[in-house]
Amino acid sequence: MGMMDPSMMAAWGMLGPDGQPVKAPITYSKCVLYPPNPSAPMPTTRERPPGCRTIFVGGLPENSDEEIIRDVFDKCGEIQTIRISKKNFCHIRYGAEFCVDNAIYLSGWRMRINNEADAPNTGRLHVDFAQARDDHYEWECNVRAQQREERHRVRVMEDMMRPPSPPPIPHFSDHEAHTVAEDIKKESAFSKSVEILLTWLERGECSKRNAPSFFTMIQAVNSHVRRLMGEQATHEAELQRMKEDYKSEVQTILTQCKAQVFQL
Repeated sequence: MGMMDPSMMAAWGMLGPDGQPVKAPITYSKCVLYPPNPSAPMPTTRERPPGCRTIFVGGLPENSDEEIIRDVFDKCGEIQTIRISKKNFCHIRYGAEFCVDNAIYLSGWRMRINNEADAPNTGRLHVDFAQARDDHYEWECNVRAQQREERHRVRVMEDMMRPPSPPPIPHFSDHEAHTVAEDIKKESAFSKSVEILLTWLERGECSKRNAPSFFTMIQAVNSHVRRLMGEQATHEAELQRMKEDYKSEVQTILTQCKAQVFQL
């Protein structure tokens, strides 16, 4: 909620016997507002419409005009439009919603033009929320804009959390087959090349015409796998030999330690 104008804040005067602030009259250039009787019931208001920025002001003095109304209610916030009726009421549209709350505060106050108490120059204000199509339309636009922003934020977060998509597998061609056959021989590209070859086979792209190309690629994969298996067997044999050497060294150290203990 926005800040109330200092002149309206001054309406809360000294503290009463019960410790509650006592409302004081508010003086304007052409009128004075007197606070309602403390024992009088609180003015009632209708249900606040969504996005309400327009108020209804009834009970205006007969001699009131736009200048007087603007002088009073402009202190509540920036006024956009004032529509005055000949039946002692008007509608005021503000630039922000919090201004309406400031204006509702004046409901029940008595206005005296030039501080005169005769009937044409006095009236008890009734300030209430007003149903305005422009307010409701702008509120709906703001709600839709917020919903769009929320959907965009959710999509962005989902895109950030989604794992990256793998690159597409190219369709078979003589050029692609030659590239895959060469990549199969490379350690760094072997896995990707085998994936492409399996995808081509699953798609059914192997035919009588290109069967030799597929046979060449499969032979290359077989050779690479056999070489890897041979290297694996060599590494496993070397690892086993190292384990046996380690065990022998540990046994030798233990034997030497026991011999030292017996000598002591």
